[in-house]
Amino acid sequence: PVAPGENYYTFSAGNTDFFILDTRTYRSENGSPAGPAKTMLGAVQKQALKDWLLTSEAAFKFIVSSVPFNQHGNTGSAEEGQDNWNNFQNERAEIFDLIRDRCIPGVMLLTGDQHWAGVFRLPYAQPIELYEFMPNPLAVPLRPMTESNDPDILFKDNTKLVYGFFDIDTT
Repeated sequence: PVAPGENYYTFSAGNTDFFILDTRTYRSENGSPAGPAKTMLGAVQKQALKDWLLTSEAAFKFIVSSVPFNQHGNTGSAEEGQDNWNNFQNERAEIFDLIRDRCIPGVMLLTGDQHWAGVFRLPYAQPIELYEFMPNPLAVPLRPMTESNDPDILFKDNTKLVYGFFDIDTT
């Protein structure tokens, strides 16, 4: 854990660092009003993520979230607010603005919870390109995926179980 008793944690594998987010414990209600006070991470975890992004010297930095950052997540009802980062746009922008403004290299996003698989090119930190990889869970039923054909969707599938495997060459 980043701090004793917390569910968010970090680890390294070679020259690659990982920050596993806790997107449930400190989260505002999905349906609460949008704005700076609405949070997915809570103030302490968000600051820990920012500090990690600013101090990690790894070639690749994976931010792992149980919910997607992309705008195509479709889990949850419209009344409750979709269960994804698109429902927490201020906080998502704050994190991605830091990546852009400080030119933090090698950030990759690994997400899930949609029960369909996708790969996305995210526009939120332009001109830095961010890529999100969203495999589906291996032990649950598949759900309908987005019907969108936006060019930021590089891959999508809900016809079979799809998992991710990364072979990272940091040389």
